[in-house]
Amino acid sequence: MRQQPTFFRRTLLDRVGGWNSEFFMVMDFDLWVRLAKIAPPKMVDRDLAYFRLHPLQKSRPASVRRQTREICSILKREGASAPAIARLYLRKRWEVLKAHCRLPFVFLGILEGGEAHDVKKHATR
Repeated sequence: MRQQPTFFRRTLLDRVGGWNSEFFMVMDFDLWVRLAKIAPPKMVDRDLAYFRLHPLQKSRPASVRRQTREICSILKREGASAPAIARLYLRKRWEVLKAHCRLPFVFLGILEGGEAHDVKKHATR
């Protein structure tokens, strides 16, 4: 779930203490975990916002290590099991490996899309 199309009541935000500035990458995830403890989320099956991909966004392969550390600290705080945290860590490492393996093919024009495609597109402008 992307944070752009999420809405919540101000009273709930106040009850959970607002955004936690300790987190840079996953402050939305941390907030949703705390909000879900006091009120179940309601899902709306409509496009309310769009996520724009660009080379300098925080959610890119170069940021996965920091993102993983932050998510793991939240999971530990919430009492997640060590195997569950290890699975998350391995899944994130796998995502980074796939992204790095894909980059040469994107730059060679064999594959399209993704961060590398956007970087190449901006570099040629």
